[in-house]
Amino acid sequence: MSRSVLSLVGPVILLATLLPGCHDDEGDLNPSPPHRDTITLTYENPLEIEIAADRQWALLLHDRTASSGPAIQLVDLEAREVLATQILDYYDVYDIEFLPNDEACFAGRPHGNIGYAVQFVHLPDLVLGARVMLTDTAGTHGYLAVDTTGGFIYCSHAGGGAQDAIYRIRLSTHAIMDADNDGQPPYGFDNGLVGGLFDRPARIFFDELSGKLVAANLGADFITFVDASLWGTLERGAGLTFPIAGTSHLSTAWAGLSAVRADGMGAGAGVYVFAGTVGNSAYLSRFGISSHGLDLLETAAGRQWRYRNADIRVHARADVFSVFVLQHDSAGVGVGQYRLNNLQLVAGSPYRPLVIPDTSLCAVGIDPVNDRLVLGDAHHPRLELMEIR
Repeated sequence: MSRSVLSLVGPVILLATLLPGCHDDEGDLNPSPPHRDTITLTYENPLEIEIAADRQWALLLHDRTASSGPAIQLVDLEAREVLATQILDYYDVYDIEFLPNDEACFAGRPHGNIGYAVQFVHLPDLVLGARVMLTDTAGTHGYLAVDTTGGFIYCSHAGGGAQDAIYRIRLSTHAIMDADNDGQPPYGFDNGLVGGLFDRPARIFFDELSGKLVAANLGADFITFVDASLWGTLERGAGLTFPIAGTSHLSTAWAGLSAVRADGMGAGAGVYVFAGTVGNSAYLSRFGISSHGLDLLETAAGRQWRYRNADIRVHARADVFSVFVLQHDSAGVGVGQYRLNNLQLVAGSPYRPLVIPDTSLCAVGIDPVNDRLVLGDAHHPRLELMEIR
């Protein structure tokens, strides 16, 4: 999906998140002056920045809007250097994830109008591995989710109607796993298998504790939950329709609001946060895997969310307990920090970078180990590292 290039003005004021039970003497909250910290890259304008905190690596995905065209960079955040780059022979790319065993994968559309695919990549050299074709050219692209315990990657696809689907690939073999019990295509867990399950599925997550897939829908006011243990057990052609055991919808309608869609979404430690717009009001909402409805929904006047890809980042550790969102307000573009317990803006937020100039902030990653944001520049090949305070 296309995203507008972001703008940014103003100084950085960084304040720590206060939690219930922590002392709240605001006189102790004045931060020391922030310092400038940048990393020189090969290409500008990342669509997405993913962080492997245990290795201090950042994967940068560049789509067709970058001067490089579709490309990947692997960056060492501690050494402050690019480890490898790879230009991709793809029409466009959409999402990227770190995987176990020195692998990554991205979702993209290869040249030739042949459909959508998941491409595996070896780390740290970024040599391309297996490519798994998922769908024809119907509909629009999807997003990725990783089940590290079970050893699977999932990819959503907003194919439309019966072709709205989620696909599963086994990490050890790079083989696509049939969602029904016949071992024959079509392989997706789709509306042709269980009617009414999805409506333009987009961002997806795998909930490790419950074993469920969590899928945002852009065409209807609900989030879809699917128990992953259903894979390979259902009979295609049996006329199954939602609901069946192991599937559920969580309504996103709230207090008379309709068209409450998860345009952007993030997750961490079992907390799911999504953002969208109704009329002229931006909103943030949260829920959990066992929620019967939304836990809360907060509207924000005078703000617009900025979506490129995964630009909603949840930092659920108790001493931070916040969600970070790219946003545009009257002062420009920054990274808003909101408390997870009430979705209220933290005092001193949004964060406004020191180095990346106005109109250039385009992507944000989060390093939860070192409590810092990793910010991408649309016009210059560099990252800015910013401390979360």
